Amino acid sequence: MYDNLVQCFVGVVLALILIFVASTVRFLRDISFLPTVLSFIAGYYVLFAFLSGESLILESLIAIVFISLSVYFGIRVPKLLGGLYISHVLIDLLHLNLIKNSSVPSWWIPFCIGFDVAIGVFLIFFFDSGNSLLKGEKASS
Repeated sequence: MYDNLVQCFVGVVLALILIFVASTVRFLRDISFLPTVLSFIAGYYVLFAFLSGESLILESLIAIVFISLSVYFGIRVPKLLGGLYISHVLIDLLHLNLIKNSSVPSWWIPFCIGFDVAIGVFLIFFFDSGNSLLKGEKASS
């Protein structure tokens, strides 16, 4: 249990570092940045499935859904990106009992849960604060 909390904490810390760096170098001004990150996260399960030879079709279908939704939300409804990150936690939890993929490292699921929740919560509060950086608007230099 303690290990899972540490792995989740590391996911949260790395998500916060990503948010800080992306904000500092102004990547958050480009709405495509965060959907791209979510697409890569979804793609890791496909990599793990490829390595194990297990559930490759199922993992690919799930990744296609998340990639498609992240692109759609990024273009049409960016306010929902936070919810999409948090909903990826459900996919992480499915891997605990329902999806057989032995190449998923034991630390990945708690790490990914921490990462997904931290970015999702950030996006939800970021949009609720009325911040214009993620709305495709250019901030003045």
